[in-house]
Amino acid sequence: ENVRLFNETKESLEQQTATSEILRVISDSPSDMKPILDAVAERAARLCEAAAAGIYVLEGATLRRTAVHGPEELHGAEPLPYMAGTLTGKTIAEGKPIHIADLERAQAEFPMTWKRAQSVGRRQTMLAVPLLREGRPFGTMFLRRTEVRPFTDRQIALSKVFADQAAIGIENVRLFNETREALEQQ
Repeated sequence: ENVRLFNETKESLEQQTATSEILRVISDSPSDMKPILDAVAERAARLCEAAAAGIYVLEGATLRRTAVHGPEELHGAEPLPYMAGTLTGKTIAEGKPIHIADLERAQAEFPMTWKRAQSVGRRQTMLAVPLLREGRPFGTMFLRRTEVRPFTDRQIALSKVFADQAAIGIENVRLFNETREALEQQ
């Protein structure tokens, strides 16, 4: 019981520390979203025990990579198509997190994701969480494990917090830059 309590306390402290660090980066980078999104991707990967994390923003029919953490070969081609048959596409279309415990078993539902993942190994666990603005998805945060090891409910909940922080950071930078432009015009 003491070990369990210690581990829960340690996890909570790590989560609070990561949240605090991201909020500091948000306040230190009012006009540049890259440091914010890099911090979110790194901490999400670390605390959710993922080999890679990426943040993508929807631009027309594609998803533009705005931040990644982990080996480049785990992120695939850029930009990603926003379409049916992809994990990120379904996440944005449905506006909710989607967890694939074993990509090999889900290849019929996500054929494009399966095809792109072939280059880094077939047995993977993936999680995609939408970035939301006013309740509407405008991007996604993507976590990947290079083994079959499903994310826990706690890690999925934590990934939602990180996706919210990414969305807040993007929106803050957008608003800051719009305000600055308006002031320069005046």
